[in-house]
Amino acid sequence: MAREVVPDGSFKLNKLEWSPWKLAIAPTSAVAAGTSGWLPRRRSAAAGMDVGVRNTRLFQRHKTSPAVYELAVQRMAGTKRYVMYVCCADNLQGAHWDTRLLRNAYVNTQIDSVINNGCSVYIRQAPIKDGHSYTIEGQKVTGHQDVKRQAAKLYSYAWCSNTKRSVTRRGVALATKP
Repeated sequence: MAREVVPDGSFKLNKLEWSPWKLAIAPTSAVAAGTSGWLPRRRSAAAGMDVGVRNTRLFQRHKTSPAVYELAVQRMAGTKRYVMYVCCADNLQGAHWDTRLLRNAYVNTQIDSVINNGCSVYIRQAPIKDGHSYTIEGQKVTGHQDVKRQAAKLYSYAWCSNTKRSVTRRGVALATKP
């Protein structure tokens, strides 16, 4: 099932302790100049496009915990968020969250595209406790990588390498197939 059409209330991984959605990447014009905690994305300006700004104050509380993350696109403030990507990391300590989580060139191209379309990218985190097992759809999983794999089995994330598909909502491309 396409993850972007599944409401959070019906999401099969809801038993995890998800953080609230947080604005992670936005068009430069959406964040007031000089706003504390926002810096330009570290993407090549040679591409000739505004690649937006990133929130530098995400996940201060759980930086050392293994976790699963979901990224969603929102067309404009107050509208539905469409979940496009799932990833995981064992530790964000001493690293920029975007460098650690967004290593995939295809995902960065998708983010560039939605930012250029005036959309924003949100992120949420589910810390995974060491040694704790989780039951998801009758499947027992342990560790952040297993939880991420289970999410990818249950849902089709448009920006993930195994699906890579196009998604358009209300005339705005949220994902483009290579």
